[in-house]
Amino acid sequence: MNSKNKLFEGNLLLDFIVNPKKRVYRHLLMFLFFALLMFGNTSPFGKNVSGGTILLFVAICMLCIGIIYLNFYYLIPKLLFTDNYRRYFLSVFLLITSLFLLLIGVIYHFSPEFSHEIKEDIGEQVIGIREYIKAYFSFIFLFGSFLGASTAIKLFQHWIIDKSHIYELETNTIQSELELLKNQITPHFLFNTLNNTNVLINTDPETASQVVFMLSDLLRYQLYDSSQPTVLLASDIRFLTDFLNLEKIRRDQFEFSISNDCDMATTVPPMLFIPFVENAVKYSAGGTNGSYVYVAFRDAGDTLWFSCINSIPAIPNNNKTVGGIGLANVRRRLELLYGDTYSLEINEKETIYQVNLYLKLCSVL
Repeated sequence: MNSKNKLFEGNLLLDFIVNPKKRVYRHLLMFLFFALLMFGNTSPFGKNVSGGTILLFVAICMLCIGIIYLNFYYLIPKLLFTDNYRRYFLSVFLLITSLFLLLIGVIYHFSPEFSHEIKEDIGEQVIGIREYIKAYFSFIFLFGSFLGASTAIKLFQHWIIDKSHIYELETNTIQSELELLKNQITPHFLFNTLNNTNVLINTDPETASQVVFMLSDLLRYQLYDSSQPTVLLASDIRFLTDFLNLEKIRRDQFEFSISNDCDMATTVPPMLFIPFVENAVKYSAGGTNGSYVYVAFRDAGDTLWFSCINSIPAIPNNNKTVGGIGLANVRRRLELLYGDTYSLEINEKETIYQVNLYLKLCSVL
C-alpha cells in the first residue's frame, strides 16, 4: 500500500471525495441532489402543463448543470487555481447573469403556459423592473449558493490531493534520508575493519584469513539483512559481536562483553547501535593498561534499554569521534525513526564513557 492510500485508509469520506474510481458515484450524487433541490418541495409546473414545457424545464436544469461542470473543469482549474481571482469571480457573475436572462427570455417568450402559471402564482400582477431585480437577486442567491457549494467541494478535493502529495513526498524524503544516513555510517565501519585486516595480513596471515571470513559475514548482513526496515535484535547483536571480535584480534589488551535479556523476537532498525559501539572502540583505544567495551540490552516493559560503556585511556585519544559525524548521524536517524519516543543519555567521567539509549518498542514511525 502506498503512502497516499495510507493517508486515506479508514476514512471513507475522504476516499469517496478523492478516489478516481468513485468519480461516477460522485457525479450521480450531484445529479440526485440537484434534482431534489429543483423538484423536492412542489412542482413548478402546476396542473395543466404540456409535455413541451416539462421538457423545456428539464433542458433548463441541464443547462444549469452544464454551467456547474464548466465551473468544475474550466473556471476553477484555469482561473481559481492559477490565482486569477478577479477573472474567476467576474466569469461566474457573467455566467449567472446570462443564465438568468436566458431563463427569463425562454420562460416568457417560448413557454406561455409556464409564464401563465407564474403570473397566476403572483396574483395576475404585471412583473415590473422591481420584480425582475428581486427575482434576479433571488436567482443569484440560490444558484450562486449551489455554484459556491460545488466550488467549495472542488477546493476541498484539491486540498486533500495536495495534502496527500505532500505526505507522500515527506515519506519518500524521510526514507531517502534514512538510507543516506545509514550509508554514511557503513563506509566508516568498513574502513576501520579493512584497516585492521591490513595490519593482520602482515603480522598473522592465518588470523587475517579468519578476519576475512568474519568480514564476509558482516558484509552479508549489511548488504542483505540490513536492507529490511527492521531486523531481529539477535541478528544485530551477532553483528556487534563479530565487530568486537575483530577488534579483539587486532588489540591484545582489549576485552568486551554483550549481554541481552530481551525477547528473541524483539525487532529494531538495522545498524542502529553500531555507531555507539564503533565510537566506544575508538574512544577506548590508546591506553597502556588495557581497554574494554561493555554492551547490554535490557527489556523494560515497552522500552528497550541499550547501554554501551567503554574505558577512557589516561592519555586522551586524538581520534575521538563521539561528538563527530557518527553521533550526529545516529541522532538524526533516531529522530526520523522514533520522533520524541526515544531518549539518549551520554555520561562522560574521568575514566568511563557511557551511552544509555531508551527506545519505545513498536514505535518506529
